[in-house]
Amino acid sequence: MTPMSRIFALLCIALLAGCASGDDRDGENGLAGIPAERHTVRRVLSGDTAELDTGEVVRYAGIAAPRPGEPFFEEARGRNDEHVVGRDIVVEVRFVPDKKDAQGLRCANLTVPARTLRVSLWVNPEILQEGLARIDYPTLPSGLEPFFEVREEEARKARRGIWSRPR
Repeated sequence: MTPMSRIFALLCIALLAGCASGDDRDGENGLAGIPAERHTVRRVLSGDTAELDTGEVVRYAGIAAPRPGEPFFEEARGRNDEHVVGRDIVVEVRFVPDKKDAQGLRCANLTVPARTLRVSLWVNPEILQEGLARIDYPTLPSGLEPFFEVREEEARKARRGIWSRPR
């Protein structure tokens, strides 16, 4: 793990800890005060959408993964599936107030809490850092731009996923 990756990991843990604490203060991370709902994911539809146990389809806030027929669609969908689908995986869903995508889906941040994994995993920026999505500014919660931009830039520089192909 590079020093930069360690810094990102620590930032992510700090952000998730703030979210999990239930702290209602306004925060730079755009997530403080947003209550979490616990759900299981029935299935993923793409690298940035999932169907919850309620039947609702949600869009991951702040990222845009490849669409069907585009390069890396299957890789992004598969990686998302690995992150959130499984009989023992319960995700914490934080719906972003007043954020919907172009199709009217509610936007959310999905976290697999540490009680499921060894460490918590915030899925949205993880898919971004894996190079399987781009930043989607219209659905990105306010204050998260720098955090997401650094993750996307790291994927670009490492030529991961969608960034491995010349434009």
